[in-house]
Amino acid sequence: MDLEREVTPMLGGRIRCVQPTQGFRFSVDALLLARFVLECGEAAPFVELAAGCGVVSAILARAGMGPGVALELSPHLHRCALETVAANGLEERVRVELADLP
Repeated sequence: MDLEREVTPMLGGRIRCVQPTQGFRFSVDALLLARFVLECGEAAPFVELAAGCGVVSAILARAGMGPGVALELSPHLHRCALETVAANGLEERVRVELADLP
């Protein structure tokens, strides 16, 4: 089943997030997590688990971190994460995988 998606501009339009119109959507938690990671130190590779729509990966990559990998189990949210990465021109910095952890 393919659910409806929308593009949500954030951070003054610097990031565009593709997310479901209903159900799981990013919230302030994602922004706080990204800020915490960015304040922890230098640019480095990263892995985002349970990436959802990929907003944390997009923020980190836009800030110069990476390369990164975003893992998501839900096919619908995986598609949103792929579209978020593409909408921000970050395909060379973030790889999005449909995967579960063993």
